[in-house]
Amino acid sequence: MKQFKDLYITGPVEQLDALVAAVSTNLPDDWHRDPEAEALMAEVDREGKDASFAFSRDAKDGDPKTGLFLIRECGRLYVPNIVPHDDGELSMAQYNRILDEFADVLRAYVPSDSQLTMDVSSEDVTITDWVSDEAAELLQRFSTIANKSTGSSHPRDFERWADFLIQVHRERSTLYSDSLKQWLVEELNWPPDRAGKLARQFEFARDLLQAYDRS
Repeated sequence: MKQFKDLYITGPVEQLDALVAAVSTNLPDDWHRDPEAEALMAEVDREGKDASFAFSRDAKDGDPKTGLFLIRECGRLYVPNIVPHDDGELSMAQYNRILDEFADVLRAYVPSDSQLTMDVSSEDVTITDWVSDEAAELLQRFSTIANKSTGSSHPRDFERWADFLIQVHRERSTLYSDSLKQWLVEELNWPPDRAGKLARQFEFARDLLQAYDRS
């Protein structure tokens, strides 16, 4: 399954800020700092808890002009989003291509002796990137046997679905409902509406079980 990639850089705050400063003064010709976007971001974070940076990339190679946001918080830099300047949205391929290009720009200014660590996630993921093999098997068993037109409505199907939900809770999985929905549709061939309903059930069950643990 394909996903939007993430970029994180962790390390001492002073080195993170030095990296942003070095990159900002040595950007390629088609990249620019975007002070107007930074001012808008500052309005959202009035308490100044985070450092916010914005960059723009000129249109090229079939990609529109885009804005890329970079946030520093809790000892890390990360890219929360990349958006087109005009109406519309980026395809996943465009988003990941622009993120990789920006990562290459940053990487060139990470000193070899720094304490900074850069991580760019893969665009290719499988369900076991989020859950254990046991949980993955439970999901596969539910999906294989369940009636995809009724989801978890049948009592036997619900039992298998509940086994998966409980296992995911037990192992404190990092799986989120939107990723589950995408996996159900793209890899397990569920209709989008039924996958969406299961994803909402998944989110509710996790919230409920977490509330039970706290009680």
